[in-house]
Amino acid sequence: MLSTEQLLQIFLNASVIVPDDDEGVFLGTMQMQDCEAGFDAVIAAHCNYIDNLLATAPLSDYDYMALLLLRGFMFIEFAALFDKSITPTQFKHHKIFSVLLICTSEDRKLFSHLTPTRDAYNKLLSSFFKVHNPYMYGFLYETENEI
Repeated sequence: MLSTEQLLQIFLNASVIVPDDDEGVFLGTMQMQDCEAGFDAVIAAHCNYIDNLLATAPLSDYDYMALLLLRGFMFIEFAALFDKSITPTQFKHHKIFSVLLICTSEDRKLFSHLTPTRDAYNKLLSSFFKVHNPYMYGFLYETENEI
């Protein structure tokens, strides 16, 4: 897993937040998901890190699934849930379906109450990480950054 320091640096590099120093003026705090560019950069780095492990490490089926559940999903992958042109035979080409364990059209219907919005994405990802990856949940949803 990427360290907290690495994830924070990725977030800061992608966002407009400057690191804390003696010359800045404290304006308040913000949650990670409030800065889409930084949030997306962290999720992309995390997903890419896990994808690299999935592609290169010799893993048992159990270890593969355990890593897949740690992975989570990016906003662009979340949007694929709503693309009706993606059929069950094509699910294997889109990580979101594997991560959410969607194998059939019936499985997909479990998510039909969602909309392809940032708010719905954050709610689903937050719930997903709270169960499957408490480390990322804590970093993304419980960390406040001073601005």
